[in-house]
Amino acid sequence: MADPTFPKRDPADPDFWELRYAAHFAPWDAGRVPARLLSFVEAGPPQHVLVPGCGSAWDVRCFAEHGWDVLGIDFSRLAVAWSWLWSYLKTQPSAQLITEHSPD
Repeated sequence: MADPTFPKRDPADPDFWELRYAAHFAPWDAGRVPARLLSFVEAGPPQHVLVPGCGSAWDVRCFAEHGWDVLGIDFSRLAVAWSWLWSYLKTQPSAQLITEHSPD
């Protein structure tokens, strides 16, 4: 299966990311937390952390599950909304997800 083609857009434009998530094209998403990040999170005391470009938010969930106060942000509303993580995070007071279009 060939990769989809997308119109030329600036990656700083939220539509760049929205189009890719809408097409289910996120080859950068490994579908898991990197082993080194998990080791770091497990080894240290919980702190405050920002995860810019959190995408489907695997890292955000990892931090939240280990008691960290975490904020994940992403341009793509779809990345956040489609994440199975979203419903989980609603019960995690130490985690928040924000998109450019999030309500105040």
